[in-house]
Amino acid sequence: MTLNSSEDLNPSTASSYSSGLIGRIVENWLTSATERGYQLAFCQLLAAEGEELLYIATHGPFEKGKDVITRASDGSINAYQLKGGDIRLNEWRAIDRQINNLVELPINLLQCQPIPSHAPFFVTNGRVDDVVLDYINTANLGWRQRNFPHPLQVIEKSQLVHRFIAVHGAYLPHEASDFQQFLTLLLSDGKAPFDKPLFSRFLRTVISFTDGETARNVSRSLSSAVLLTSYVLGSAESLGNHWAVFEGWTIVASHVLAAATKFSLAEGLWKPSFDIAMLGANRALDELAKECKERHEFTEGIPIVDGVFYGPRQLILAGLLSTWALRRRRSALQHDQQIEKIIFERLRKSFFWGESAAPFIMLSALELEQQCQPIAAEKLVYEYLTFLLLCHSDGGRGLPDSFISPEESVRFMYRIGEQETEGFQGFSYTCQVAVDYLAKRWRRRALASVWEAITRLSLNSSVPRLNWEWFFWKSDSAALESASAGQPQSWADSIRDAENRDISALPPLLLQHPIFAMFFLLVFPHRLTPETFAVVERSLRQ
Repeated sequence: MTLNSSEDLNPSTASSYSSGLIGRIVENWLTSATERGYQLAFCQLLAAEGEELLYIATHGPFEKGKDVITRASDGSINAYQLKGGDIRLNEWRAIDRQINNLVELPINLLQCQPIPSHAPFFVTNGRVDDVVLDYINTANLGWRQRNFPHPLQVIEKSQLVHRFIAVHGAYLPHEASDFQQFLTLLLSDGKAPFDKPLFSRFLRTVISFTDGETARNVSRSLSSAVLLTSYVLGSAESLGNHWAVFEGWTIVASHVLAAATKFSLAEGLWKPSFDIAMLGANRALDELAKECKERHEFTEGIPIVDGVFYGPRQLILAGLLSTWALRRRRSALQHDQQIEKIIFERLRKSFFWGESAAPFIMLSALELEQQCQPIAAEKLVYEYLTFLLLCHSDGGRGLPDSFISPEESVRFMYRIGEQETEGFQGFSYTCQVAVDYLAKRWRRRALASVWEAITRLSLNSSVPRLNWEWFFWKSDSAALESASAGQPQSWADSIRDAENRDISALPPLLLQHPIFAMFFLLVFPHRLTPETFAVVERSLRQ
């Protein structure tokens, strides 16, 4: 496929481009995807076609040969095994035992009554040779004689392409500018940091947010958005850019919650798409943790050139791994001592690039506490607070705020290239979060030592007035709220304010999904407020 992302598309041709090229895009994506790479999109396909997802393999095939298990609308159970590439006789013979397990072994799931039988499906993103199809027909005769009621059915790439296109329906970018955004995202090399603002804008052109839209149409647009995300993230996934994959799936999950909130959707219309997106984000963290455990060096490219970005990257790694560990703790999974050691080592080599680093710092501090290292956690937050205040001291240019990306923040801090702004003096979006954290841990003397500097800052928050716009990268309804620290300030008042942050004005779906809330703050650092951080912190006490 040859696509030029810089080609101008006029409105009259954009629609034909989107409908004509989507088939080629899907086909090329399927050709390059591994069986794991197309699994989430296939699950969204099944959900959009009306099947209830009961089980999705996370780290490999189900112990009895099933990668995906669903319940059809008539109540019957379907089991799918996914493979990648063309299936010739040699490949088929290599998986013969898995196929027998797929067909013959019964399904036992905790959420289901005993399942007497299931329909087995073999799925590949390639082609199945005729000789293998003949082999399957013969095997089906044998299974029928042995009283297995459902034959093994085959789903090949050509069928997948047709079904994917059908799920997209009308929910594809049609305007010239929208389709241009899609091509830009699709043709990214997968190595660069993920373009979060562009991707958020693109999703808003795919998901139906128009007033008066029907719930069913919104649900269909969510399915299309998940499939398009699979295509967009294909390059990053193939290159092992786990951070980009994590960010992409988290943004999709966020926009699903935006639609669910705006239209008060029934859970069945949005939850499957949300769960698939969260599974994609969780898998990215799993892969990142696995890679970090296998690595001895954490530089990228030429070490001598990597210097200014090395420290920020270590903090990003520490924050992501801390979130991975916190997620496991909430799920009552055994902690990983090797990851705990890596987190501590990465934090020692970190650099606070700007206020968009605050979520990584705060979540790392929460994980250090879980490791019974409260002193190290408090020291980390206090060091960030003093660094922030130092940047705002006389003659300082301030610290790049929460809306500035790590890359742009590093350029600002090291004065690399032309500066788009003279500074960020006199205000902070994250100072109050750090103050709350230390106050709740009775670090009175530490706060007293820097309180005068804190009183010179305007303590800002950007608060969307519409609940559903909390989940967008840019909220049209956001209002700037500003406060100042008291001088003098009652210690009792500081503790009371920190302990009793009112979270009732936040979107209910954010409160109901605390693991997503952790992911959300890392990917949307400008949504870190004393209230949103309180959601995460309180969830860990439960």
